[in-house]
Amino acid sequence: MASKASVLGNQDGYVLLNNDVDLPSPPRLSRLPGSRWCRSAVIVALTCLLIGTTLWILDDVESFLAKVAIPSFINIFASTNTLDSSFSVASSSVSSSTPNSTVIAAAFHPETFDTSADALSDLMKHLESVVSDRLKKATDHMKNLTEDKDSLLLSHAILQGGLGNFMFMVASTWGVAKMNRRKMVLLAPYKMEGNFVHLGIDHVTPANFLGSDSSSSSDEYNFEEISAMKYTPKMENVTAVKGLRNVILAGYMQSWKYFDHCRNDIRMLFTFSKTIFETSLAKIREGLEDYYTHLSIDKADRIFSDQKTRPTLIAIHVRRGDIASDDGQMRFGHKPATKEYLLRTSSLLSQKYSPAIFLVISNDVPYCRDLFKGPNFVVMDNNKEPAAVDMAIISLADHIILSVGTFGWWAAYLSDAKEVYYYKDWPKKGSDMEKQISREDYFYPSWIPLEQSS
Repeated sequence: MASKASVLGNQDGYVLLNNDVDLPSPPRLSRLPGSRWCRSAVIVALTCLLIGTTLWILDDVESFLAKVAIPSFINIFASTNTLDSSFSVASSSVSSSTPNSTVIAAAFHPETFDTSADALSDLMKHLESVVSDRLKKATDHMKNLTEDKDSLLLSHAILQGGLGNFMFMVASTWGVAKMNRRKMVLLAPYKMEGNFVHLGIDHVTPANFLGSDSSSSSDEYNFEEISAMKYTPKMENVTAVKGLRNVILAGYMQSWKYFDHCRNDIRMLFTFSKTIFETSLAKIREGLEDYYTHLSIDKADRIFSDQKTRPTLIAIHVRRGDIASDDGQMRFGHKPATKEYLLRTSSLLSQKYSPAIFLVISNDVPYCRDLFKGPNFVVMDNNKEPAAVDMAIISLADHIILSVGTFGWWAAYLSDAKEVYYYKDWPKKGSDMEKQISREDYFYPSWIPLEQSS
């Protein structure tokens, strides 16, 4: 059936279409005030209208007006220096007061494309669905989780550090406990537990945990890793090393090998709370609203040409802060990811996925605003929310670009990202830090290393 649509007229740079009136014939152009039509303009305009009539019959007139006719008129008028501040495409048989009209932003108002609002709504619904699914899965999983009934306990002497460090220590202890059929407990409450909806790990006082070992040397019940970023195989059999007693693990234990055998447990334990997710979604919406507002006509045309395709979300985590300014950190071997690496990786993914939107998360927002200049980059403001909010944002992305650090590591591990890239040139070669890391123990096997240059 032919589409029912007609052009009502022009208002403040907008083209007004009515969806309830049949177009009996191609609309005619009203003369622009104070301008003269040149012959070439008339020929091109009539050709566009002829094509438009054909597309109207094929039920695609709105697409034609937005993508072909209007840009063509703009180019013609601009080239002859007769373009006024607005233009109109009108039908003599239609009044602008006709009800149920649809306003399509055109020419000078890309920020008000109806399709941009639709696209943002569709993208947010997708993310909300992902969050809802994660919360439900976590609840169902924890209800069905069976604890080992053995009486022996395993805990960790949680060290001071950020969220990523805390998560490594908890996850590794959980994994080692499963290997040894022990029950994991915590010896104190930790504020970071509140970031997660189901981190329901029991707490036991140190005195009750140690029991008769309270007077023993800590060497009797402490089991320390060999290195912060190397796997300690002996932890696979704690009892063989420490005997039939409760044991406290020690160290940062930053290796996926400690817990990947129970990855589903870990992902469910570290499912963010509803509050964290809601704050993350609100922050994403704010950033995307700003992005869609500043779209150019060409960019909008490309993004909304296929309403069935939502933009690909790519998260970039840029850690700088202390590792870019602290002499001690840099001497030890820390180094921030270079501009070349970040730009090369984002360029690679922008060519691979189109349309794409990059969400940039960093503890150095001014640096990122200066670095990422393209229209597809949304640098998220640091509004002093809990660190888990930014980690949750990264975890919702389709693909992830990491710089350095455990924060981004965990965001990627908790995500469903199809591709995760990390900075291959970290840490500094020959540094003390490099001696303490096993790359195959630290970096997840499916992640892709990339150097700062090819």
